[in-house]
Amino acid sequence: MWRVYLLAHAELTRGLYAERIHALGGRRSASRGFLEGLPVRYLRTHLDSEIDGHVELARQLESRPVAIEIAHQRGAYHLTLLTRDRPGLFAAVAGAISSFGLSIVKAEAFSNAQGIVVDTFAFSDPHRTLELNPSEVDRLRGIVRRVVGRKTGRFEAPARAAKPLLPSRAGAAETARGAE
Repeated sequence: MWRVYLLAHAELTRGLYAERIHALGGRRSASRGFLEGLPVRYLRTHLDSEIDGHVELARQLESRPVAIEIAHQRGAYHLTLLTRDRPGLFAAVAGAISSFGLSIVKAEAFSNAQGIVVDTFAFSDPHRTLELNPSEVDRLRGIVRRVVGRKTGRFEAPARAAKPLLPSRAGAAETARGAE
């Protein structure tokens, strides 16, 4: 029965992942360029107002490498990120969000023909960190910017000597031998 479900699900949703947006006659030229190459599923899962917001964020990419928006809506926080796509970017941003003790409840990643990625994360704040400390929203935004910068090569982390917290196995063996 599970196999039948998987086959039916794959058949019914195949077009949502494979079909790409190529020509939209009714849209403004700015949004047409942004939408070019995105999966058709993007149009089906986002309201026109959300798409317009993404287009506005995409305009910010003309003057900066990343555009981030964090909003609190309907009991959850929503982070929207637009930047050039890179391997490992989605996982790095998810890790940055999780490092704050926030619980990601939904995430989506889309990429258009120009290589611009639209990543959206919905997350809860179980410890009310962001709610009780509004400045933490700006700190989260800054950390996500730094993570994206590392992934795009635009950010150089300060060089510092890495001192291991625990001795390596080789070091521990040498220490044990020296004690004998």
